[in-house]
Amino acid sequence: MLGFHVGGPDFHPVETQAREIARWLGPDLACFFHHDKEIFEHLPQTDLLVVMGLFYSAEKGSKPLSPSQDLAISSYIGSGRPLLLHHGAAASYDDSEVFKRLIGINWV
Repeated sequence: MLGFHVGGPDFHPVETQAREIARWLGPDLACFFHHDKEIFEHLPQTDLLVVMGLFYSAEKGSKPLSPSQDLAISSYIGSGRPLLLHHGAAASYDDSEVFKRLIGINWV
């Protein structure tokens, strides 16, 4: 199952892009789309995580990842399952040392 992490500011239309990618991949591949931190609840059934959304600490109303969300992404990466980062992912969750360490990049 392919999990798309989408959402963020309107100037990054990543959900539209993710849905187009899913269309290109065809109907035989199960895809799901979750905004912001919702994705962390669905990692156990995710075969490939595609982080496309743009969520950074300076954004109004932003809240840091919870310890359980840090653990979820740590467990996902630790299991050896793949992660694909797209553009805004480099700036996302910049207030999470765990997320920054796991993805290996952070926009400053």
